[in-house]
Amino acid sequence: MSMPRWDARNRAAYTAARNHSLWWFTVESEAYTNGAGENISADDADRCRGAFRYPRTFARIHTAGLKGDAGFCAECDVPYCARHWRREATDGEGTTLCPLGHRR
Repeated sequence: MSMPRWDARNRAAYTAARNHSLWWFTVESEAYTNGAGENISADDADRCRGAFRYPRTFARIHTAGLKGDAGFCAECDVPYCARHWRREATDGEGTTLCPLGHRR
């Protein structure tokens, strides 16, 4: 949700948590979200910026260290949205499969 839609309480929480000497990082993917965001160091911001440069590949995205690797399948080298990743019913550990059946 964008900040202009936040109520006064959520804006106050953001303001209290925000350290303006650090980068503010938000993540929303099919595997993970960090809500309104979090402070990260300049080194972490540079690592993420480098990971998402073109051409985007699994190997490059993986260096960001994000849970779910931004939807990329390591074997297909393609990103899939949440609608395309599916849980494997027989696996009690929460393994998900890409459309081609590769495990994450």
